[in-house]
Amino acid sequence: MTWTIRVLLLAGAFVAATVALGWWGVAVVAACWGVIARARRSSALEAGLAALVAWAALLLADAARGPIGTLASIIGATLQIKPVSVYVVTLALPALLALTAAIVARSLALARR
Repeated sequence: MTWTIRVLLLAGAFVAATVALGWWGVAVVAACWGVIARARRSSALEAGLAALVAWAALLLADAARGPIGTLASIIGATLQIKPVSVYVVTLALPALLALTAAIVARSLALARR
């Protein structure tokens, strides 16, 4: 299985988990991936990238259904940041959460050996 296909399949798992469990689903899937793919050193990076791709897809799906630009402007004005920063933070959250959850799970799985 190539790296791209692996990341896309993992992104699908992140989408499903996010829909089912909310943002907690990102940590659950990433931790499971960290244990399953503990032999590969890049497993945490794969999890982080896949989570970013998954949430970008969810953000695009929401943008197609509603005025997401208006929402970003309102949130940006409230936080006194530019609307594009809202998108950056929205995509950084799952990427960093998945990255750290996979690192912790991988480390714990390797320590048990």
